[in-house]
Amino acid sequence: ISTISIILMKKIFPIELAVFILILLGLIIIPGVYLSNDRSFEEISIQGDGYQLHGFVSEGTYVDGNWIILVHGNRKTGQAHELYQAVMKNLPPEYSILAVDLRGFGGSVGEGENQLPASIDRRPDIRTASDYLIETYGVRQDQIILIGHSLGAAQVFNTAQDENYLLVIPIGLGDWDALLESESGLSEYMKKFEAYTGIRVDQDVLYENAANFTTGSLFSDCPESRVWLVYAHQDDAVPVHLEAFESLSRACSGMVDWSEVPISDHMYGTEMSKLPEPLRGIYSKFSLSLLKYRLNQVMRSADQPS
Repeated sequence: ISTISIILMKKIFPIELAVFILILLGLIIIPGVYLSNDRSFEEISIQGDGYQLHGFVSEGTYVDGNWIILVHGNRKTGQAHELYQAVMKNLPPEYSILAVDLRGFGGSVGEGENQLPASIDRRPDIRTASDYLIETYGVRQDQIILIGHSLGAAQVFNTAQDENYLLVIPIGLGDWDALLESESGLSEYMKKFEAYTGIRVDQDVLYENAANFTTGSLFSDCPESRVWLVYAHQDDAVPVHLEAFESLSRACSGMVDWSEVPISDHMYGTEMSKLPEPLRGIYSKFSLSLLKYRLNQVMRSADQPS
């Protein structure tokens, strides 16, 4: 029996090894091919009310088609962060894109910085970007898709409650309920926001702003815009929001949807410090390719009737 086992192992092991190598090569090569870096962007400046927004614009293959406004999360570099660069360059080519640095982030500092409100509410920046598209390109508001990640997810979801956009996609909406219940969590968030923006937000103001992004606030009423929530599988807020989403979905038929991106963390591997290079890069490309696939599915759903 032992002799037969040895013979079988000698025959089977090379096959298993070959399969493992093929799978590993697939995880490395396929995402690299699937992810694109070909899309070019022009840097622009958008005049707001006493301030300027730095942005990146790229017209799609359908000149008179729909536009996407991309809103980043709480990262100092804004749209220059690896995650948002990957998202910008991998959205469907038929859509035109405007990616903006919110005030205090990325290139949207300098002129008008002293007029920054001591708050985390950047919805006026979204409206400024939307007005820019309407005035410059003749776009209707209902031709615009809003995509926001993390802090940006809260901003676009809140915007969807009162304004009529074609589609709103919050990616990785955070658990603001837990943040408000933790004094140490609030303190850390305040420090992080100040370090990235140079803006000191008082705890009372932060609490007031963040209350607009809680589960009870965002999931209480049917939104004016169609909303499609996208979460990474490892997002902490998934179990928190799922029940509220299901209730809202039943109440607002066709207006609210949900998708998860498997094997992914909140930053899609772009900040995974536990993995050494090149493993982090492999994981990130694989995770970003899954995000691209999911977003492209959701994007094209906007052209379908609710």
